[in-house]
Amino acid sequence: MLSRYKLTSKGKVTLRPPVVSISLVFSLYLVACSTAEKAIKAKAKTESADLRYYSERLGVDLDHRSNLKLAAAVVDWLGVPHHQGGQSKKGTDCSGFANYIYRTVYGVEIPRSSSEIYERCQPKRKEQLQEGDFVFFKVGSRHINHVGIYLKDGKFAHASTSRGVIVSSLDEPYWQKYWFSGGRLRN
Repeated sequence: MLSRYKLTSKGKVTLRPPVVSISLVFSLYLVACSTAEKAIKAKAKTESADLRYYSERLGVDLDHRSNLKLAAAVVDWLGVPHHQGGQSKKGTDCSGFANYIYRTVYGVEIPRSSSEIYERCQPKRKEQLQEGDFVFFKVGSRHINHVGIYLKDGKFAHASTSRGVIVSSLDEPYWQKYWFSGGRLRN
């Protein structure tokens, strides 16, 4: 058996480097790869389940490019009642909801009123909307007084005065009637 110590030509004693067999290194490599592969598969399975769940709850066809953080935040607030001036889960208005979503999902503070949010945006037509853009309406007014967050497939999340936080379609006659513009925050 080899000693752990080695006598050099100058009479000094040094430690020999540990001898590690190639088979041991290869075995460790295989175990590490297998563990990493299992973790990746588990994460993919979880993301797939999340996509199905959020798609079902929001009524949109989410895919691997979708913003799951946005979807989760909106789903978490579905059903929160409307309360003028509110911005908590006890009750919120449309701009309070938009404010929460942007702060939580994007880490961005936005103004507190729908018209002020619009002033900070670059206008977008319906066909230009992307996930996370704003949608603005003039409901029975000459001024912007309602805002929502665009999701996908013509759907947007907002705080309805009668039903609280819900997902609606831009194709609904009511929203078509009051549509003003989409918008994307300027940098």
